[in-house]
Amino acid sequence: MTWCSWLLSFSLFAAGINASFARERDSTRQARTISFLQSYPKQAWHAMKAPARWQTDEWVLAGLAGATFFTLQQNDEAWLRIVEKQDGSVNLDWTASFGNGLVTIPALAILCLHGHSYGVKRSNDAAMAGLQAFVLSAGAAFALKQLTHRPRPDQLRNPGQWSGPFNDIEFSAFPSGHTMRAFAVATTIAGYYPERPVVGLVLYGLAGLTAVGRISGGEHWPSDVFAGAVLGYVLGRSIVHFNRKQSEALGNLQLLTNGNSIGLIWQLP
Repeated sequence: MTWCSWLLSFSLFAAGINASFARERDSTRQARTISFLQSYPKQAWHAMKAPARWQTDEWVLAGLAGATFFTLQQNDEAWLRIVEKQDGSVNLDWTASFGNGLVTIPALAILCLHGHSYGVKRSNDAAMAGLQAFVLSAGAAFALKQLTHRPRPDQLRNPGQWSGPFNDIEFSAFPSGHTMRAFAVATTIAGYYPERPVVGLVLYGLAGLTAVGRISGGEHWPSDVFAGAVLGYVLGRSIVHFNRKQSEALGNLQLLTNGNSIGLIWQLP
């Protein structure tokens, strides 16, 4: 993903947020911004502690995911050749926009605007959580890339090479950042609309196409995108869990202003 696409994406989201907060008092805007920014390190720590909260069935799924990754990694070249045989029949280059923010960030901004314009709190919460998922998954993917430095298929046809930190810094295949961001956002947004399975169906479908597109484009090995999908899913689940716990603990806290007076209404869950 280029710096230009990052800058454009976040500029569009910032424009949407500024427009939605245009009628709020400066003090309210500032409090919202500070609270949102402070949530990032808490969210990151909460995600890192996720395995400690897993139940038996989740550990079983984690074991299956690990076994699947190992199997894919041992046969990456063979799986990649299967995908390459289909290359040209369907062009999936356009799916990269779901992982680089050019579509995702403006979509989150629109969802946020909808929430503020029509008083739909869930839309606003889902949009802000989606942004958290995008940013945190981007940071996690970047960190893992620096630790592993695995070559991309279009750089070196050696899926077994893992250079580790400080070596071959031009290699950055593992994990697929596009896939991780797409699945993290999809999981987060779907988590806010559990009664609407079509939301998850559409979002996971787009995330899946993003993953396939990264393989067919020669950007990643199959195990890279599988790891990105799993890590993005886990992160998205963690973000939804954290925000739900925060909401249950704090209740519905509203700031009301009228002239020179300021009041708080705390509605317990």
